[in-house]
Amino acid sequence: MLRRASEGRPSGWRGWDVYLRLSDGLRELHARLHPQGVVTRHLELMFYGDAEFDVRDPDGYILCVSQVLAHASDLPSPAV
Repeated sequence: MLRRASEGRPSGWRGWDVYLRLSDGLRELHARLHPQGVVTRHLELMFYGDAEFDVRDPDGYILCVSQVLAHASDLPSPAV
């Protein structure tokens, strides 16, 4: 999914610009990207069942990467 803002991001904006759903490899991707300092939201289990994390690309866009994981009970839920 892509999100387009008509006037750019408002001040204090939180969210993603691109939402990518993977069929496998989410934990491995998070483990590879985390040491690079691009992860802006760590791996979490969402209320709708997807595991997700966010990264910032070199142009400043936020990419949300997700996957439905069979075993995700070890992941935290997002803070409200």
